[in-house]
This record gives sequence, structure tokens and C-alpha cells, in this order.
Amino acid sequence: PFASIGAAYLAAIGTAAAFYRRFDDGIGRHIETSLMDGALAYLTMLWGDADIPPPPRDPGRYRLVARNFRCSDGEIIGVHTGAVGAFGRLIRLLGLAGQIPTSETGLDMGIPLTDEQRDLLDRLLPDIFETEPRSVWLDRLLENDICAIPLLRPEEIFDAPQVRHNRIIVEVDDPTLGRVEQIGPVLRFSRTPADPPGPPPIPGADSPSWIPRVQEDATPPPSRTPMSNRPLLDGLRVLDLGAYYAVPYGSRLLADLGADVIRVESHAGDPNRGMEGIFRSSHAGKRSIALDLKHPQATSVSDDLFSWADVVHHSMRPGVAERIGVGYEHARAVNPAIVYAYGPGWGSTGPMSGRQSFAPLMSGYVGAAYEAAGQFNPPVYPVGNEDPGNGLLGAFGILLAMIHRRRTGEGQYLEHPQLNAAMAHMSHIIRKPGGETLGAMRLDPGQFGFGPLEGLYQTVDGWICLVISSSEEFVALGNAIGVDLSNDPRFSTNKAREENKDILSNVLADAFFEKRTAQLLSEFSSLGVPAAEPVPYNNAKFLRDPENLRTGRSVECPHDTRGRYREVGLLIRSSDTVPAEHRSAPRLGEHTDEILASFGHDESSIAKLRETKIVA
Repeated sequence: PFASIGAAYLAAIGTAAAFYRRFDDGIGRHIETSLMDGALAYLTMLWGDADIPPPPRDPGRYRLVARNFRCSDGEIIGVHTGAVGAFGRLIRLLGLAGQIPTSETGLDMGIPLTDEQRDLLDRLLPDIFETEPRSVWLDRLLENDICAIPLLRPEEIFDAPQVRHNRIIVEVDDPTLGRVEQIGPVLRFSRTPADPPGPPPIPGADSPSWIPRVQEDATPPPSRTPMSNRPLLDGLRVLDLGAYYAVPYGSRLLADLGADVIRVESHAGDPNRGMEGIFRSSHAGKRSIALDLKHPQATSVSDDLFSWADVVHHSMRPGVAERIGVGYEHARAVNPAIVYAYGPGWGSTGPMSGRQSFAPLMSGYVGAAYEAAGQFNPPVYPVGNEDPGNGLLGAFGILLAMIHRRRTGEGQYLEHPQLNAAMAHMSHIIRKPGGETLGAMRLDPGQFGFGPLEGLYQTVDGWICLVISSSEEFVALGNAIGVDLSNDPRFSTNKAREENKDILSNVLADAFFEKRTAQLLSEFSSLGVPAAEPVPYNNAKFLRDPENLRTGRSVECPHDTRGRYREVGLLIRSSDTVPAEHRSAPRLGEHTDEILASFGHDESSIAKLRETKIVA
């Protein structure tokens, strides 16, 4: 349910940003987002439109293997060669080096395959992986430093060693179900750890104790500066050392709200620069400096960046940041008030912390691929995966840490692994002491929905998505389709509808199939029945829609070669502020000179940094 999850994240981010801003002027603000915005938060990496469109996305066209394979024991393994050199290592491991060329630099991901090479991989790889069980392939791939992740079923993830190490699973006493395990806090803070979650509240149980506290805390904080309508996060400075999508998307969300984000890239650029739409969607609004952090003399520049920043955000594998001099302890020594956000794949420590992680494989690991496939089907990856999910989680965590710093002056370390973000998407599942899981695998085998009142129905000329959540809506549904549902004893109560759900589904399917989509939607709208028409391939139409351009959900930017380019824009709106100006993703090193000059470097000093290849 990525629209609901996305809306919840956006609401939390917007609220935290408003609290952060309230420290400046003492003014509360109205924050607005929606389920539509929540869905767009996950579609941002996939959507984009241009007057002169880029070649259509074709994942199999490049030297990148990002696929699932069935092994000889029937289990599924996900493989991803996005890391530098991983494509070549896989080709050599599988004995295909004489037939598929690889790059000497290891930067294969943006290089096209010939038709013959692509056909060869498509034919041979599935057969090769079916020769051995998953455990054998997992060992071989990991030994060769290739990202390989088993696809698990939802009930299996509760006992996964890294999940337990990250303390994601918690036990609570549910007032109805008794003792159960569920997904707990997925953010880790060094100074402000989360309290263990309690059971779900009973309606009204806490009212007597909370009403006096609310009245006591109702006085607003005193105004500190005159109110200004500048963007919510204007003045927040973020140093983005991330790579690929998740962490860069998190800092892009902060840039959307007005933060000044400096993106540090190697001289070769982020690996996703070869994937135009994905890179643009995660880097809008930022400034770029091309800096070789591995250079022995780069510390003078990186320390200037640490002194400048309020926040450092990165996703390097554990130990890498420390080896190249940008770890937390060094950053804190330079800037004691720094907020240091780390978004590793699996976690900074633990039995799987050294492994690679790529989306959407982690969604497969936590069981989401089986969830998205529906009952009895082979796994398929969900549209909304852990990459945007971890960006949303990281942005929220950063703002919580900054609120703490505004209150106390203390910086801190926070961690939001990609595994944790993927687990957050599975929060609808709980497990009872005997091992029974509740909430999992509700999607039907045809992938039409979760039940007769939550699903897709075919009409004479199309489809309708229906979601009925109240008795009033159920009565209105019957009136709209001309069937007396509420007085039918098979459907008159929630219990009866559950017991006769297959019969109800057939009754509705027959009624829907006799009418046209527009006719049903008109009747549903007049009677208050929640329904919508699914719209396929809606990317360009949505991004070009004048209303979406007006609200800023879609933005249009000039492009060097594609005319005007449109992409997903602002997904959080606030009262008493102006939106930050949308800027398209920067060219590699576009702002290197500007940034260095702001740190006191003159032209000759910058030229020397280039000559010694510290910057490009």
C-alpha cells in the first residue's frame, strides 16, 4: 500500500519541518499532503516526460543484471550487478567472459549490450541458475562480492538474523490478540533512542490523563524572529555523500522544502548518472561538487564541507567512510553539532552488514515480492520499493535529529538501513507466538484485490477499483448497481459478508460487467461510493496536466537536449511559506568553483586543487 505509506511519511516529514521552522519564528503552520502525493513519492524515480523523450526504459538493454532466478530447489534468488565491477565478476563466475565483454573500469551499468549479447544472457542465465540450489549460489555470489539476496516469504523474515540484530521486531501485548510480534522502530538515534512501543490504544482510555496535559501545553512558544514566508527548511545545510537512489532521494526531499544540499560526487559521477530519469529525480534542487574523497589531500576540502554542514548523509558500506576520512567520529571532531545520518544496506553491524544491497531485492528479502504477487503466485517486486522508502525514512529521521539539536544544541548519529525501510513496508503483518502470521498474503491469486469490497472489477469497456469501508457505503453500492445487498442475509453483516465473500464477489462482478465505466462512476459519485478508474501509462498526461503544474506536483524545467523536461515536484505544502524554487539536477561538478570560493579559495587555489586531481 505504497500510497498510504508515502502519505504517512510525507505528513511526518512536513510536520517535523514545520516544528523545525517554529524554533525560528514561533509560528505554527498548516501542512498538507495526500494519498496522491504519497503514491507520487514512490513513482518519482520512474516518472519523467520531455518534449524530446529519452529512449524508453529497457532494463535488459544494458550491462546490468537485476533479476530473480529460480534455483534447482525451487527457491528464488535476486541478483544485482549495480556495484562497480560486479557485472564483470558475475560474467567471469558464470564462465561467460569470452562471450560478454566487460569494462576495465568496472562502470558497466550505462553501457548497452548488443542484441546478440542480450539474447545470450536472456537464454543462458536462467538455465545456469537452475543447476544448483539457492544456498550454493548465495555462497558463490557473495564470495565474489556480487549482490545476491534470497527472496523470503513474509513469515520467514521475523527470524532473519540481521532483522533480529537490528532490533526491528518487538513484542507487544495486544488487548485483543494477546502477545504478538510486530515491526517496531526502524530509526536508531544515538542520543534520543525510541521508547519500546506499547499495545494499540483503547479508544478513550487515556482521555482523563491527557486532557489536562494538552491544556497545560497549549500556550504557543514565544516568537523568536519576525515571521517570514521563506521556504520551510531555508537555512538548513545538508552534505550528501550518498550514491545511487535512496540517500540522494532523502536529501532531495529536504531540498524541495528549501534546504541547501551539496552533493559530493566522484570524478566519474554517481553510478545512476547513466540512468537519466532516475538520477534527475533524486538530485533535483542540489548543488554538485566533484571531489575525490579517496585522495590523500582531500581532507582540507571535506573538512570545510563538514564545518559548513548541519547534516551529513551517506550510504557507503560499513567501514568505507572511516577509511577515507569522512566517518562520524571525524565529522564530529570537525563539527561537534553535526547530525550524521547513515543509510547502509543492512546495518552498520550484524551478520549481514558487509553485504551489498540494491532495490528492489531487499523488498524481496522481507517478503514484499510474495505479497505483491498474490496467493499461490511466484514473487514479483512491488512498484513502491525500499529505495524511495529509505529516502523518506532518512529525511524524517534527519528532521527529528535537527529538532533535538534546536532544543539542546546537541548533534547526534542516526541510522536508517535499507533493510529497516523495507521492513517498515511490512508493518501490516504481525506474528502470534505459535508462528501464525496475520495480515499477510491477502491479495487474491488473480491480483484483483483483498476481498469483494476492496478490488478491481471489469466493466463493459474497462475497469473500476472499488474500496468500501463502511455500512453506509455498502448500502450505497447496492443502490448504485441495482442489487439489494444490505437486505440479503448472506451480506447483511460484516461477518456474513466475510463468510460469503466468494458469492459476494461473483454478484458484484456480474453487476459491474453489465455497465459502462463512466455510467458506474457517475452513479457512484452521486451516492458516495468510493471508486476510481485505473489509468494505465499515465506518466506524461499527469505531468503535463495544467492543474498539476499549477499546484507544483509537476514541474517543468529547461533541458540542454530534450527541450522542456517535466518531473514530479513538491509533494508537501505548507501555509505561510513560499515553495522553494525547483532546480533540475546539476551537471557533474557544476558548482565546484562556487562552493570552493565560498570556503575562501581563490582562482589559483582552485586551479591547484584541479591540477592535483582533488576536484574536477
